[in-house]
Amino acid sequence: MDPSANPIVLRSRGVARYFSGGFLAFWLCGWALGEGFALWFLGHIVKRLVSGPTTFGAGEILGGGFILVWLSFWTIGGIAAITEFLRLVFGEDRIAIAHGRLHVRHGRGLFWTERTYESNTIRGIEQVGRAGRVEIEIGGRTIELTRLGSADEREELVRVLRAQLGVADRTDAPEGVLPPEWEAIVTPEGDRALVPNRRTRALQARVAFGVAVALGAVAALLVRAGLDSGAAFVPAAIVAALAVACGAGARWLARGRMEWRIGSGRITHRKRDGGSLVEEFVAHRLRIEITNDSDGDDWYELVALAEEAPPETSSGAGLSWTGHSKHRRTVDRRMENAPPVRSLARWLAHAADLPLEDRSTRKWGGVRSAAAGRRPDEPGTDSGSALRALEPEAQS
Repeated sequence: MDPSANPIVLRSRGVARYFSGGFLAFWLCGWALGEGFALWFLGHIVKRLVSGPTTFGAGEILGGGFILVWLSFWTIGGIAAITEFLRLVFGEDRIAIAHGRLHVRHGRGLFWTERTYESNTIRGIEQVGRAGRVEIEIGGRTIELTRLGSADEREELVRVLRAQLGVADRTDAPEGVLPPEWEAIVTPEGDRALVPNRRTRALQARVAFGVAVALGAVAALLVRAGLDSGAAFVPAAIVAALAVACGAGARWLARGRMEWRIGSGRITHRKRDGGSLVEEFVAHRLRIEITNDSDGDDWYELVALAEEAPPETSSGAGLSWTGHSKHRRTVDRRMENAPPVRSLARWLAHAADLPLEDRSTRKWGGVRSAAAGRRPDEPGTDSGSALRALEPEAQS
């Protein structure tokens, strides 16, 4: 970090972190045992390979492949757990601005990492999730700065960084901002549509195709190994089925997608598969909802509602439930990350001239007109206004 910078220092706080750290320490003991066993098993196979010509049965080939894949994910999980343990117990973040750059230094016990970002590339600074972690937006992607310190310290950090970098809260703009996971395109039919990021889907398609090829090769090896005894045909059939499933997924990612056609006062959910196009649902309203899962995590969901959608009951905390799936479709859903959902909702409401209701706040009111401050069904309200991206009633 630049010696001339005067950093803001945030550290891990609270007694509860020691309980979480203790649980992770206990889990890591079991992780070390599993890691040691897997390494011993693979080392035994390598020893047999280097000791001279040897043959392996189908069960050994399948077991060795499984252990190798399992060990890869198990190691990644262990590294993540160690990092989280160090963050909980010894975490310290230093953030400063100097010479037109944002300097961030993360300390996890004896381990330190440092990153530098050009100030003119930062497009947004937000607090997201129930924990209120601080993230910046650069080049259409979000990067976590810190989740340490108290809620007041993180709020002050956001205020200071916005002031010094000249960054506004773009998610509160009436027209919203399209999150990087989505893009607006013109379809071959000449319609404007909202679709998942095509570059991301192309990458996913290539990965799925690679996995399909690898699984197909494993299936072929199992068939070859079981020609004499026939014992490998069952696992070969299972692996071959997985290869076919991955291949089908790769084809769908490459040639198909679900999209939202943007009209005037309506959006249409359509399924596109190659040259085939099927309209599945028409929505005339948007709503942002919040629900909780069994772990207590908050899920923010943007829902598109049909014109004839029946009334729903909801709690005062903004939770809602419905069994009328034929009257609604989920546009976007994220855990502990409200800004992209709200920003997408405002963007879509502005683009399609749709009313938007936000039930993700602690206290929400009815639908209101952004232009006139009245409900759309109240006298004097123009239901066809160019922009009806709506805000919840003010907190009392």
